[in-house]
Amino acid sequence: MDNLVSVVVTCFNHENFIEDCLKSVFNQTYSNIELIVIDDGSTDNSGKMIQGLLNESPFQRSEYIYQENAGLVNARNKGLSLISGDFVIFLDSDDALDLFYVEETLKIAVSADADIVYTKMINLETQEIVLEAKDFSLGQLYYENFIHAASLIRVAKIGNTKYDTFLNYKKLEDYDFFLTLIAEKGAKAVPCFTTHLSYRVLENSMSDRENMSKHYDTYSYILSKNFAYHPKEAESALNKHFHSLDINHSIRQEKMIISIVIGEAETFIQEKPIRFKDTFEVTLKNLQSGSIVRVRPSNIPSFYQYIKVTNRDTMEVISPILSNGTIIDNSFVFKDFYPFIDYPINEIDALDLVIEYQRFNISDITASDYIAKILAENSLVKDGIIRENEVRNNDLSNQLQISQQKLYSLQEEYNSIITSRRWTIPTKIINFFRRTK
Repeated sequence: MDNLVSVVVTCFNHENFIEDCLKSVFNQTYSNIELIVIDDGSTDNSGKMIQGLLNESPFQRSEYIYQENAGLVNARNKGLSLISGDFVIFLDSDDALDLFYVEETLKIAVSADADIVYTKMINLETQEIVLEAKDFSLGQLYYENFIHAASLIRVAKIGNTKYDTFLNYKKLEDYDFFLTLIAEKGAKAVPCFTTHLSYRVLENSMSDRENMSKHYDTYSYILSKNFAYHPKEAESALNKHFHSLDINHSIRQEKMIISIVIGEAETFIQEKPIRFKDTFEVTLKNLQSGSIVRVRPSNIPSFYQYIKVTNRDTMEVISPILSNGTIIDNSFVFKDFYPFIDYPINEIDALDLVIEYQRFNISDITASDYIAKILAENSLVKDGIIRENEVRNNDLSNQLQISQQKLYSLQEEYNSIITSRRWTIPTKIINFFRRTK
């Protein structure tokens, strides 16, 4: 194997751990490595330590990059722009690689033609297993992450994919990155059981994991991004995670709130209990130029088959201009808490609106309107439209080729005629008489 492996180490105030991290890279049994260390605005002695340690690096390219603090996501995206390897490993500066880590994961990548190779994680202090390396399962990956951040990744499969900047300072950015590569780009993930990542368990990381509300807020955002690619797996994961929370019951305790937004001021107009399906009217008064109607469909993540706002006088359906939900055709998937939709209002003084909505069924798996079934059907319809367009494009391409061949034949026939003696002699005689007139 002669593949170049890029190791990108991201560091922020880890002067106590950076030496162990970098020396674990220096000591790898595989030597065709380039090392890039990104210091994300450390205020301790990390920067000086890194620059001193890189003098000991055995690799042809070892580079230190300092940037003002921008967060882990931006630091990793910076690393993506700098690497030149066939594979890349993103290593946090408080962790360390097993001696055979690069060699063993690269063997699996080459032999199994894998795009992502992941291993188990071992507590660096106690040597206990923190995360097992299990056989890959797409359904299990939608349910939980078992691919750690320092997994080996084939650079060609990454393409233009970046770490999601929305997740900066929010955790789970690595889970989102790997799920995007696998769900959207079809990356092949394979475990390696012969090596491991040495993971340092810090108190602050433990406290973040115990913040379940924050965790599920971020997880629901990631799941909704990848819902349409594998709706059955996503819906199964959603049910497993939130079954005990009883989302339907929680939403029934919520209210749909209508308000007017003018500049930065928001004025409450009306609230209605949330049902599975409903239609109601709202009268708006004292409107001004540039007014916006804001619909808040509950305060928790929720799923709507449609939400429609209509001008009662003109029967014109008003299109939204802003939302923090994901819009799929006419459906709304609100992955974050405190969802909202903004609608523009052109009238001044007063306006009557009709608001209609229907939520997705997320509880009865046998029903025809079960969320997974509808999203899956929508995906199939889109696939069918794409295939029809591909057939039309192929037909047009074939017709164009036939026309081009006919044109080429006519040009050949034309050229053969005008260059023959039977054509050139009469042409010369005609031109002679034109000149003598």
